[in-house]
Amino acid sequence: MIYYVLTEEEWELAKEEDEYWPSDFDDRGYIPCANPGQTEHLVDELMLKNDPLVLVSIDPQKLESVIIYEDVHESGMMKPHVYGYINIDAIMGVKDYHRPTFPITN
Repeated sequence: MIYYVLTEEEWELAKEEDEYWPSDFDDRGYIPCANPGQTEHLVDELMLKNDPLVLVSIDPQKLESVIIYEDVHESGMMKPHVYGYINIDAIMGVKDYHRPTFPITN
């Protein structure tokens, strides 16, 4: 599984559309996702602040878009990047996400 964090509002819209395209996709060119243990870093990268958040678990085998594992920020961590949309039927789990109360450091 790979993971992605989005706002509740984005999740509701994605369910209606049967796919998810983040609003910054044209600027970034991919959807940054996370491996287990990397979600806090992902939330920091996406600069998600006070909005209610949802964590989705994505089955890479069901994803219709290409996944490339990269270290684009030279952090020493390979992270999955989805080059395309996330089809809703590839999402295997959804739960509320609560940020840790401590800062994440690299």
